[in-house]
Amino acid sequence: MTKRTIITIAVLAAFSLVLMAGSCDVETKTVKLRQLDKKLKKYEDTKWDGLKKKKVEYVVSGNDRVDKFSKQSALVYAAFVQAQHISDIVARDMKKLKKKKNKKAKERAEENLKIAKKILVNSSKNAEKLVKAGQDLVNNYEDLISDVTKAPAILKALQDSIKNLYKVIEESPDLIKKLTKQIKAIIKA
Repeated sequence: MTKRTIITIAVLAAFSLVLMAGSCDVETKTVKLRQLDKKLKKYEDTKWDGLKKKKVEYVVSGNDRVDKFSKQSALVYAAFVQAQHISDIVARDMKKLKKKKNKKAKERAEENLKIAKKILVNSSKNAEKLVKAGQDLVNNYEDLISDVTKAPAILKALQDSIKNLYKVIEESPDLIKKLTKQIKAIIKA
């Protein structure tokens, strides 16, 4: 056998390992409300839990750096989903407020907006961690390919992370407009 044939066989063997590993299932975890803020645990599985309705998942690849990035991107998106959910509740409260000039509805709407604000502030902290985790991935990219059998899970984790971040970027202008409108309406009420 020539040297070129041996190298070709080795590359094909490595490639087939990646394909075989890619056919296996990857582990996913679902973000819980308490992961956004421990104080939110009491709202899990209630009408206040936006993550009950719209699940946010992340992939566990077995690579610590990738898993950290994957989880942080899921937390950022989950905070965004929860803030949207709270905003929807505020919108319903605002309708009641307009109909009845109800002081309780106004107080509840104000409280809900404070909760949404806190969730978004915590999300910005997660975004900072996400940037650091992403930078760590870039700085140590060799680690991503050190174990070929983890390549499919790593790829899936990175793909899902980018999808989560894309959703935040795509949908955030609408949420900001909505929250701003709600704040103005509460001030006028």
